[in-house]
Amino acid sequence: HPRMAELQVLIAGCGMSGGWAAHGLARAVGELILFDGADTVEEVNCGNQPFNELHVGELKGDALVYSLTGMTVDARPYRFPTRRAGIVPDVVVSCVDSFKSKQSITQWCMDNGVPMLETRAQGETAVLCFVPAERLEEHLAALPKDNEVEDVGCGATGGAFLGLWIGSQVTAWLNNWCRGVTLPRMLIWHVGMNMQVVSTTWEEEEVV
Repeated sequence: HPRMAELQVLIAGCGMSGGWAAHGLARAVGELILFDGADTVEEVNCGNQPFNELHVGELKGDALVYSLTGMTVDARPYRFPTRRAGIVPDVVVSCVDSFKSKQSITQWCMDNGVPMLETRAQGETAVLCFVPAERLEEHLAALPKDNEVEDVGCGATGGAFLGLWIGSQVTAWLNNWCRGVTLPRMLIWHVGMNMQVVSTTWEEEEVV
């Protein structure tokens, strides 16, 4: 959609989900801003994230910019949210692992009236949640704590394809949002089986 070229999008987290989302969005949106803290590229990241062995030891945000050669991307070496942000984007894409960090990002979006697209990766299962600005308080109240969520490692299929699938969906969902399409409250997809598990809408009372 032409409006994609006008969007300023902020991605919080430059690992598996955020890295591949950046590769999709950098080709579509007007301005892409990446936030990641002191997390550096490790050898284990080279199989499922957009990095190679030459990036090992570099900050993920910097390495991601290098992998997007020729595209205008702004990488900032801070965890989001931060007082150094100095911007209020059109939408925030949350690609962090910690639910404590997800809560902080949701709270910032709520305080600033910014819609959010949240991603979650567990094993071979991908979860996407689109939260309009007016629903952020409801989403924040429903977020679990880190100790309430099972830590599931990536399987062979998930490790290779989960981030790619999430990245493609982030771009597709934001394009549909620009078109005025109503997005699901939550979509759960088993990437290894190439199968939608469940989707819920904001009209439903129960969150899966």
